[in-house]
Amino acid sequence: MQDTSRQNVRNKKSYSTWLSHEQPSIVQVVWFLVILCILAWLSGNTDWIWLTPPFGATLTILMLLPEASIAQPFPVIIGSTVGAGIGEVILLIGHGPYYAVIAAIITLILLSLLRIFHPPAVALSMFTVLLHTNIWFPIAVVLPLEVIAVVSRWCLSICFVHMSTYPLPLHQKDHAPS
Repeated sequence: MQDTSRQNVRNKKSYSTWLSHEQPSIVQVVWFLVILCILAWLSGNTDWIWLTPPFGATLTILMLLPEASIAQPFPVIIGSTVGAGIGEVILLIGHGPYYAVIAAIITLILLSLLRIFHPPAVALSMFTVLLHTNIWFPIAVVLPLEVIAVVSRWCLSICFVHMSTYPLPLHQKDHAPS
């Protein structure tokens, strides 16, 4: 009996490293809600698709993993825009699930080589192919939304000191003695 309880404790400890320990603050939840509601309203009142699952994923990354490389402005803004652009190029060739796979693979490889990998960018490349978005979708929708997400998350980190700094500084200060 005692060995079983020790084993259970050991199992809980070992798998706890797989669990997320990040918890959103009420400010972050309100930020997330406001942005998604605005996008829902825009999607219902314009001819564009504004509320996209990849954008929800980007907001989540910015909220819970602001220090990760995938959350930094360049991968978020450029990576997402390029991912959607790759999807649009593939859409010129064809559409459907297999073309979405091709768009995803190209996006994964290209963004990794350019060191601007952002997972929702891969999803955006597939999204554009599967939903037949407008050719201007990357520039007219994705780019401004990603800029708004990054700038608004930066503003949150300035206004609410309990939140982690976003974005990370481009260069770490030297701590060498003068």
